[in-house]
Amino acid sequence: MRPDTHVPHNPAGMLKLDDGLTVLCSDTSHSHALRQEAELQPGIGIVLVLEGEVDVSYGSLRCRIGADGALRHGALVALAEPDRFVRRGQGGRPERKVSFWLPQQWLAHNDLDHAPSALASFRRRHLALSGWQPSATALSLARQLLTPPRCTGALQRLYREGHALQLVAEALSSLEGHAPAPLLSPRHAQRMAIAQELLESGEADHWTLGDIAAELGLSVSALQRQFRAAFGCTVFDYLRRRRLEEARVALARGGVSVTEAALQAGYGSPANFATAFRRLFGLSPGSLRSSA
Repeated sequence: MRPDTHVPHNPAGMLKLDDGLTVLCSDTSHSHALRQEAELQPGIGIVLVLEGEVDVSYGSLRCRIGADGALRHGALVALAEPDRFVRRGQGGRPERKVSFWLPQQWLAHNDLDHAPSALASFRRRHLALSGWQPSATALSLARQLLTPPRCTGALQRLYREGHALQLVAEALSSLEGHAPAPLLSPRHAQRMAIAQELLESGEADHWTLGDIAAELGLSVSALQRQFRAAFGCTVFDYLRRRRLEEARVALARGGVSVTEAALQAGYGSPANFATAFRRLFGLSPGSLRSSA
């Protein structure tokens, strides 16, 4: 994803590495709505959102990637030909994200452009979209990129470059993990973006898979297949993680008990809720509430 050039109140900012690899660390709140446009050359964009929402378009493909009340989500988009890039921002909303632009030159220099692999196939599909669920390690690396240690320029650059390359490696490796699933066409990717908006709105919280599929004009099997290809998980898993994330936010604010959070997340048993919560976030819901 091509970085913008104005990132207020952001100590990390932009980092340009060898062969055009560009890293943008954004930790800001826009005072007013914004719209930025640029022409992008072929390459791969990667975005990881820690807070807020990123609303961007690549040609005809519009992507909303966000962490508010859902997964701390990431995505990759491929451009096989030059196309228009548009970024939109809403005033007054925080945005914490790390994004990368991997131009064709960087991919070729690192022998990632022509080798027979899911990555090479992905890169050749114009406007191909793949969801990426960052690991706990990736989330930690992203946070460290946003707040690098105080050290000399050369050492800080080395620190940030090492973190950035680890994040890029994990994101690209996720494509190999999804190799058996078919890559989505731009039309299907757009439909899955609509599906994500529906799930994020909460409107479908009590719908069946059949209800969701019907709303999107798909069969249940097509919905499951396309959703997994786009986001790397089932619709059920996505909703489950979204509810757990909402529970995490409520517990962190100290507004609910563990039992109340479990019920809100759809768990009849606090013990089962605690197990799922610990598996996803690496800590117990009780410890999170006690620190609120």
